[in-house]
Amino acid sequence: MTSFEIALSVGSVAAAASSIAYMAHLLRSSVQPLRVSRDRLDRFVQNAPYHRLDKRLTGRGLTK
Repeated sequence: MTSFEIALSVGSVAAAASSIAYMAHLLRSSVQPLRVSRDRLDRFVQNAPYHRLDKRLTGRGLTK
């Protein structure tokens, strides 16, 4: 291998390693922990239109 090929190989490996490190940094910084308010969840469950879900699951609410 010539010195140019060695430098190109080392540069390619360094670029790949830095790209992987940068993508890992972006992933860690962009993912937010999921925060669920218990009050909002309870209110959603109480107000959910279960009758519409039942119609969809049984096929009675589908137009043919």
